[in-house]
Amino acid sequence: MELKDSVDERPEWQSLQRHKQSLADMNLQNLFAEDDGRFEKFSFRFNDLLYDFSKNLIDSHTLKLLVDLAESTGLNDRINALFSGEPVNVTENRPALHTALRMSSGQVMVNGNNVVPEIIAIREKMRDISERLRAGLWLGSTGKPITTVVNLGVGG
Repeated sequence: MELKDSVDERPEWQSLQRHKQSLADMNLQNLFAEDDGRFEKFSFRFNDLLYDFSKNLIDSHTLKLLVDLAESTGLNDRINALFSGEPVNVTENRPALHTALRMSSGQVMVNGNNVVPEIIAIREKMRDISERLRAGLWLGSTGKPITTVVNLGVGG
C-alpha cells in the first residue's frame, strides 16, 4: 500500500500550494470579522477534547482541497489497513501496531491471531517491573536495589 509518487508531486498538493498563496494576504482578525460562524464552522468536540481549527489561516476551500488530497492518496484505506493489522510498514513488511499498543481490550488480528491479549500481558509485566524498581525490590548483581535504568529502544 505504498504511494507511487511523493505527496508533494500530486496535483492535489499543487492545488493546496496555489490556494495557500491566495490566502497570503488574509489574517485571522479579518477572517473572524467576515464570518460570525467561523468558530462553529471550523471546530468540533470529540469526547473531552475541543478541536479548534478556526484560528488557522484556512477557509472552506482549504478543507475541500485537504479532503481531495486525502482521497487521492487513499488515506481512508491506509487508516483501515493500519487499524486492522495489515503490513503497512513497507521497510519491514509488517504491521505497525501502535494502535494495538494503546488498547485495553478488543482485538487486532495479525496473521489470524489477536495480538491484544499478548500486548496486555506484556504491559502488565512492564508495570510489575516498574513498581518493583520504584519500591527498591528489584536487586542488581551487587545485591543492591537498582536505582538507574538505561532504556535503549529501536525507533520507528
